[in-house]
Amino acid sequence: MMWFELTPADYPHEGLSTPGWTHVSPDGDRGTVAYILESFATGQRRGYFLSGGACDLDIEGFEFGPYLIKCIDGKVYLVTEAGIAAAPCNVLGYMQLVEDPEMLVFCSYYELLVIHKSGMLRYSQDLAHDCLEVLALNGDILHLNGRQEFSQDDEQWTMPVTDIPIVQVELK
Repeated sequence: MMWFELTPADYPHEGLSTPGWTHVSPDGDRGTVAYILESFATGQRRGYFLSGGACDLDIEGFEFGPYLIKCIDGKVYLVTEAGIAAAPCNVLGYMQLVEDPEMLVFCSYYELLVIHKSGMLRYSQDLAHDCLEVLALNGDILHLNGRQEFSQDDEQWTMPVTDIPIVQVELK
């Protein structure tokens, strides 16, 4: 059970320049939605601006490994009592989520994000030129579809999750 909660808040009147508020976004210091991260253990409350993407994948928040996973318009956030980290994402946001007991796989047109239950993240922004889709996840093997070559037809292929590079994120 998590000892903290992330709740939507009214947008502070001073906007992004509000003292004490933190901007967390995969695209830099953008932020369009206000949230309060509250610790039940310490009573500490912190304000965060999170940025939404341009997709309709939204996740209210669910526990997965050490994180509470939050998704706003395709942008993924990893929430802990220590702070919030933006998962890597380019421009539009993720459109697909494939769940497995040991990992979550987020997919967009050409990028893939894997969150392991251990807390490790893997990310690739160039697995396909377009139309990337996860067809299945069997163990640690991804079954993918997409355009691997520019201006070619979609094709299917498989790859181990371990071929996707590990990335680090910073909690703020």
